Order: sequence, then C-alpha cells, then structure tokens
Amino acid sequence: MYPGPTGSPENHWKGFCSDGVCQKSKSTDEVLPNWPQPSGIFTNSTHFHPLRFLSFVHKIYEKVLANENGESGGAHSMEEEAFAHLLMQRARTLPCRVVLFQLFDLVLVDVPDGLVVEQEEGKFLCIDCLQ
Repeated sequence: MYPGPTGSPENHWKGFCSDGVCQKSKSTDEVLPNWPQPSGIFTNSTHFHPLRFLSFVHKIYEKVLANENGESGGAHSMEEEAFAHLLMQRARTLPCRVVLFQLFDLVLVDVPDGLVVEQEEGKFLCIDCLQ
C-alpha cells in the first residue's frame, strides 16, 4: 500500500517498511518485528535507536501503571501493540532481575556506555525501568 503519490517519501522504499524495519530477515531463524513499530526506533532497515526504544518502553510502562491504578490509560494504538509484542518476544529476565532485550544485527545509534551487554546469544540492551 502506498499512501502517497508516486515518489512520495511516505511510500514504502524497497527493502524496508515505512516504520524503518527490514522486510526480510538476514537469517532464517530471526523473526522480524510486527508492523507498525513506533516511528524513529528503526531507520532504513539498518539502524536501531536504543534511546528512542527505551523512551517508548517507558511510555508503555507508564500507561500500564496508569491502568493498574484505576486511571484511564486509553486505547492501545497499533504501534503500541506491535511494540509490546516485540518486547515480549525478545526480552528476557535474568535471575538477578535484570531485564535484557535481544538486539537485532543493526547499527546502534547514540548508545551511552553500559546500556549494551554481550552474552553468548548476542548483544542485549539493558532495560532498567522494568527491573
């Protein structure tokens, strides 16, 4: 589907979706994120922005807490549902209650020291707000 006229920047580019996620996996065992992901987390199917990712984790976390406290958290958007599915798919909690998100094999943009850890299975992003 192309929301704009021919040549419009709103249309799909070959190789990645408008949300920046790659259309085809690099390996057969890697599952790609559901569509649509929040804007700015993935770009050009080659880059991942950890700080934007963590900001959206915080937004979802706050929304869930608001619902638990009896406040109206509002309806969930398609982006929020796709993002939550991605988070549940790739997150793991270590025995020490540290939550890690398994990263895709993409270029990481603007990563502060200590946010990414390497383990046998690959690189992971620490998600402190879920501890």
